[in-house]
Amino acid sequence: MQGEVKVNYRKEFEKTARSMILVHNTKTLARIVVKNIVKNTGATHACVFLLDKNSDEFIVKVSQGAFGVKLPENFAKLKADNPIIKYFRGKKYLKQSHGFFILEKVIASLKNGPAISKTDRSILSGSIEQAKLYGAQIIVPGYFGEDLILLIVLGNKTNSMIFTTEELSYLSVLSSDIVMAFKNTRLFEDLSSQVELNKKLFLNTVTAFSNAIEAKDQYTLGHTSRVVDFSLAIAKHLDESISSDKAFMEKIRISALLHDIGKIGISENILNKKGPLTIEERKIIEMHPEIGFNIIKHIKEFDDVSLGVKYHHEYCNGKGYPTGLSGKDIPLIATIISVADCFDAMTSDRPYRKALPLNVAIKEITDNSGKQFTPKIVDAFLLAIKSKDIK
Repeated sequence: MQGEVKVNYRKEFEKTARSMILVHNTKTLARIVVKNIVKNTGATHACVFLLDKNSDEFIVKVSQGAFGVKLPENFAKLKADNPIIKYFRGKKYLKQSHGFFILEKVIASLKNGPAISKTDRSILSGSIEQAKLYGAQIIVPGYFGEDLILLIVLGNKTNSMIFTTEELSYLSVLSSDIVMAFKNTRLFEDLSSQVELNKKLFLNTVTAFSNAIEAKDQYTLGHTSRVVDFSLAIAKHLDESISSDKAFMEKIRISALLHDIGKIGISENILNKKGPLTIEERKIIEMHPEIGFNIIKHIKEFDDVSLGVKYHHEYCNGKGYPTGLSGKDIPLIATIISVADCFDAMTSDRPYRKALPLNVAIKEITDNSGKQFTPKIVDAFLLAIKSKDIK
């Protein structure tokens, strides 16, 4: 056709392949594939049917085309007994139809040819009808080994021209790369899903540990979960580079969950004593950060977490325990948990006193800025109070 722009299919194939390498999301990948195919072939519409490994159905992931059929995601499904699926899974038809495309004329010639069985005739006739249902001029399969993984459905060209041999070749080669890209994407998604599952299992285990600690100390029921919430709220109001660091925020969560794990090694008689503690009992209580650190220090992934557990009772002025660290030597996680822990202790009933009013507890935290507590952590705490993230 005069004025028609010549497409460099090799160049376009390489461009599409490069784009697919960077994608780790199935839906995004399908969008890229469809967009590039519509652009380069001039098809009125196109969509991708992708195999669902759990149901053995081919489900529409993306559909595009201003002039043709556009199917909502997950709306159309091709089951294993659909003639189109049988056609492409029965590779004997592909050999006779010169490869990888449902072209009505090709199938019609096979259907009307000599020595064709009733079953084959039914599959070919059904394929033509199904292709019409989706406005398909061409359906390109994608295989991984012997397994059919996807189908790319294309409508007629907008210029009413037929698909050229070069275009069919481009689609055939592209389908193989698309399959590999989808396999890699699914592998990445499965891995991410497994990581998330492991993370949930891990957090559930950590939570179970914290619940076991609280079961020993009847006066601190709910303390751990509140310290977690307060710690995250304080961190949120620190420097943006900290609050936006998901990995660091997760370490704060875990460290806060485990901050009192060392109490599992302290006698319940001491933990639940209603009267004042003796000097000796106080020394035993002050062992719990070190005990907690020794419990988790061998877990490599807990390097930062364990520091929060060990040092959350250190004071900014060096008068805390267990080692008397001061100022900047105290790990950031520990300084955050320190304020959160003390605030909850002050605003909760304890065996030796009733909970302090909120304004009194806030004043106590403020008055001890630079003494017990790190000033920038106190500032973040006050912002969290003001914004109602802590109340």
